[in-house]
Amino acid sequence: MDPRMMALEKVPHAIDVRFSFAPYPNADLRAITVHLPEGALLLDAIRQARSEHHVPVYLEHALLSTAQTLIHTSRRTIVDEDTKHINAIVFAKNNAHSDQSHGTQNGTLSEQDREQDLQRSMITNYRNYTAQFYTQPDENLFPEAYHTLVHSPIPFLFDAILDLEREYAREVDALLSARDAELNGIQTKYASSFLFGGLAAGIRDYHCWSGPLRMEVAQATWNSQVDDLQSAQRLKYQEFILELYTLYKRRQLQVDHGVQSGDTSNGTALPDGKYMVAEAMRTIGARRSNTDSMPPPEQRSPSGQPSDENNLGSTQPTQQPPSSQSPKAEDVASQSSSQEQTEQSPADTATVAAVVIQEPPPTAGPPPKPPRREEQDVELNKLMKPILEMGFNVEQAKGALIIANRNF
Repeated sequence: MDPRMMALEKVPHAIDVRFSFAPYPNADLRAITVHLPEGALLLDAIRQARSEHHVPVYLEHALLSTAQTLIHTSRRTIVDEDTKHINAIVFAKNNAHSDQSHGTQNGTLSEQDREQDLQRSMITNYRNYTAQFYTQPDENLFPEAYHTLVHSPIPFLFDAILDLEREYAREVDALLSARDAELNGIQTKYASSFLFGGLAAGIRDYHCWSGPLRMEVAQATWNSQVDDLQSAQRLKYQEFILELYTLYKRRQLQVDHGVQSGDTSNGTALPDGKYMVAEAMRTIGARRSNTDSMPPPEQRSPSGQPSDENNLGSTQPTQQPPSSQSPKAEDVASQSSSQEQTEQSPADTATVAAVVIQEPPPTAGPPPKPPRREEQDVELNKLMKPILEMGFNVEQAKGALIIANRNF
């Protein structure tokens, strides 16, 4: 049995188990007696006994397996004894029914009560024994479902799963390409500000402070979007596998029943893989439309192939920067650079113009005049804008600029 299921199993009735083990290699056998109380978790009881009797840790799984086997054996023995006793009582009752008299009516009623008690006990033991096989959670069922579908004799199921995995991988690659393109654009602009920023010291200081901040914000935003995308893909993939596995078992039972009853009108003994994939898509789409306000059914793909846009492949985050809407890195880089150029301030435009014009010799004219008050206000507002967008007020933004050695 799965160790996780063993950890959740309870002791059905009180039992004493005697273990014999060697504490270490080439040592004499040591015997201990462990009392397992009724209703206690089997794993907790074994660990408590191991701690009390100083049993090595590596023998814990062996003790747990041995105790579980003995519990199941005793349970089957009790069920068999109850069954034999009930059969004996029923057989004796049928044989002695003609010889019973009115004076033995009380004894017959007591035997009937005992028979009913035995029946209830047998039913209770049977339910306790079989309940563990029908209450498995989804995370324990997923490995079995995936293994069954991948190794099924229907090749279309494996192809559908493989296409879905490839689609998810393409979405992650597109998002990572867009992230790398935008980060490279920010880093290129940050490096250019140091290379051509000799004529405007204030603008160079602005890029020196805002460049790393913009890089960190963009990187954190993209990493969050990648994590959200992978989480959504993981949930949708698990939902698709479990739904397809349920349909596969149902169709397999129907096909087996049809073959046993002689119904071979379809000419094949295997279920239709395309029908099962399409049915799983429709079921998942209907469930999402009821819970998450999904688009109407006419916008979902009716074919059996996994739909990249309407069913399970549409796992892109709802809020993305403009650069993530294009699958090509070149287009992303061009869009990022064009957007940054449109957002440049007059001071940035002056910097670009200053780069194009050749620097005059030192004796060609008087020294440059200090920037005016209006230019300082524009530069101050531009420096404070990213800080205000992060949720800080004006005073906190000014304080941050002062701490960053930017004194106005």
